[in-house]
Amino acid sequence: FPLDNSDVFYLPIGLEYHFFMGREKMPISDVSYVAFKHDQEVATITGGISWAFFHFAALSKLAKLYLEFEPRLAIIKQGVYESDGYYGNLNIVDKQTVKTKSTTARLGFAAYLGLNGELGHPLYLDFRWGLGAINLIGRDDSRGELFTPRKKTPAYTETKESLVWTYHFALQLTYRF
Repeated sequence: FPLDNSDVFYLPIGLEYHFFMGREKMPISDVSYVAFKHDQEVATITGGISWAFFHFAALSKLAKLYLEFEPRLAIIKQGVYESDGYYGNLNIVDKQTVKTKSTTARLGFAAYLGLNGELGHPLYLDFRWGLGAINLIGRDDSRGELFTPRKKTPAYTETKESLVWTYHFALQLTYRF
């Protein structure tokens, strides 16, 4: 949403939905293995300010470089962790499914550098690169790491929630009605 008539400041608002899927297969023998699956979903509400600091003179106001800053509210849903054991010699399948850590929310931030321009009305191109963090505010050490399925296993116990950095790249083709 434009905030001024000079095409300099915008209010970007967005909703993102990410699916994370981890898979691992560990052989036990030639005919037996254990497979692990960990699925996680994250919904993120974004909003911020975008500043077009350079308009390309040769292209009038059709292309611009911009900086964007946005706070991001991430809702990390409770996931599912599965382990499937396949024991070929015995014709046995051992399947275990458990829910992971409970649903939680974290406040993060992202900053972008982008190039936005008109290819020819009504087609627009937006290219941007950014850096952010999912959990700048609201980290909970008693929960352990943000995306791992369990805080405690026989091999380790998580003692804190580390900062989770994110790298963003977008190449977007937009058709404006």
